Amino acid sequence: NLYAVKDTSFLLPQSREFVGDKGFGAPARALARLVTQDGGRAYFYQFSRESIDSESRTIPALHTTELPFVFGYTPDRWTAYPQKGKASYDKLIAETMSDYWVAFATTGDPNTTPAKKKLPNWQVYSTSDDFYLDIGEKVMAKQGLRKEKYDAHDRIAKANGEIRP
Repeated sequence: NLYAVKDTSFLLPQSREFVGDKGFGAPARALARLVTQDGGRAYFYQFSRESIDSESRTIPALHTTELPFVFGYTPDRWTAYPQKGKASYDKLIAETMSDYWVAFATTGDPNTTPAKKKLPNWQVYSTSDDFYLDIGEKVMAKQGLRKEKYDAHDRIAKANGEIRP
């Protein structure tokens, strides 16, 4: 019962979680596994920023919410995302993500200049350690992102003929 609900108030959050895991998280991890099993390098991350909208509601990170940050922008400067709210650490995330992505785009390694020395090491993904970089209020390396749920999605996808490691 990976997405159990206690009552109807849990339906929407669990539905969002299921769709995010099935449509984005598990396939992204599967791709990282496929790339690395043949000797390639992959870097896996979770964008965990939460913001507060104009009505003081907490908004979780959604698909593509991280895009302005990759280019060094915060949502108030990116017209497609002002409705996503603000977080006190938005500027730090924008600088962090931009540094990692510029380093990766220029060298193939997100840990080189400008990220080198000022940001946590973003470890190459491997199935054995299952490391990922959590990018949110704090940026840190973690292990086993939603492992039980992603493993279940991988088993189902593989049984249905989808490509999975």
